[in-house]
Parts: sequence; structure tokens; C-alpha cells
Amino acid sequence: MTATQHPDVLRNLVLFTIGLAILAALVALAWYFGVELPVRSALNQAPLNTCHPCPCDHWIEICVKGCCRVPGA
Repeated sequence: MTATQHPDVLRNLVLFTIGLAILAALVALAWYFGVELPVRSALNQAPLNTCHPCPCDHWIEICVKGCCRVPGA
């Protein structure tokens, strides 16, 4: 490798790294606004003491005093 090729390879590597970082930031922002933020806002709006009668619809819920609850809640 000659001296004139070395800076070009290093420059391309730096540009690739910067491009990859920008792409990762865009994916993270898309995930945050598309998935994380709607879930957080839905959880903030849900009432905490909801009771739907047994039998429970989901396998993670148990029946406690006639209401379906998540164990530990």
C-alpha cells in the first residue's frame, strides 16, 4: 500500500463509521417514537385497579378474589 492510498482508506473507514452511527441513531429514534412512546403513554392512561372477572384471558394472570391479576401486582 502506498502513502497516497492510506489516507483514502482511513477516510473511507471514518465515513463508514459516521454513516453507521447516523443510521443507528435513526433506527433508535424510529423505535422510540414508533414503539416505546405509544406503549408508555398507554400504560400511563390505564387505570391501575381494573377488574375483569375470571376466567382470565392471559396465561400470566391469576384469579384473585374474582378478578384477574398479574402475579405480584
